[in-house]
Amino acid sequence: MAENENNAQRSRPANAGRRPTRRAADAGDGVMFERLPPHAPEMEQCLLGALLLDGVNGIGRCRELFRSEAKIFYDPRHQRIFDAIDRMADAGEPIELPSVAQKLRDAKALDAVGGEAYLVRLAETAGTPASLDYYARIVLEKYLLRRLIATCSELI
Repeated sequence: MAENENNAQRSRPANAGRRPTRRAADAGDGVMFERLPPHAPEMEQCLLGALLLDGVNGIGRCRELFRSEAKIFYDPRHQRIFDAIDRMADAGEPIELPSVAQKLRDAKALDAVGGEAYLVRLAETAGTPASLDYYARIVLEKYLLRRLIATCSELI
C-alpha cells in the first residue's frame, strides 16, 4: 500500500494543491509583483467614458483629484486616452468622442488603444458623468495602493 501512495505522489504535478499565481506584473515604475497589482479596470473605463461624455467639466475635477497624471491608470491604453484628453483640455479643444479619436489618430495611437470601437465602448460604459468623482476616487485609490506596494517592495 505504501508503494501505491508513493506512485500516486510521483504522478501528481508539482504545483498540485497550490493556488495558481499570476505572472509578474509591473507597477508602472519597474517594480515587479508576483500577483496582479490592485486596479479597477471597470472604474477606469467608466471614468474615461464619463470624460468622453462631459470632458470639459470632468477633466477639471480629475485635475483636482490627481493633477492630470495619466499613470494613475493601470491599463496603458487608458493612460494614452487620458493623456490625449488632458492635452486637448490644455489646448482648449473640445473633448468629445470624435475629437478624441482624431487626436489619437493624429498621434498614430488610435489603433494601439483599441480603435474608435473601444472609445465608443468606453462612452457606452459610463453610467453618468455625475458619477465621475466616484470613478476617479476608486482609480486613484488603486494607484495609491500600487505605489504603496512598490515603495514597500523597494524597502525590502
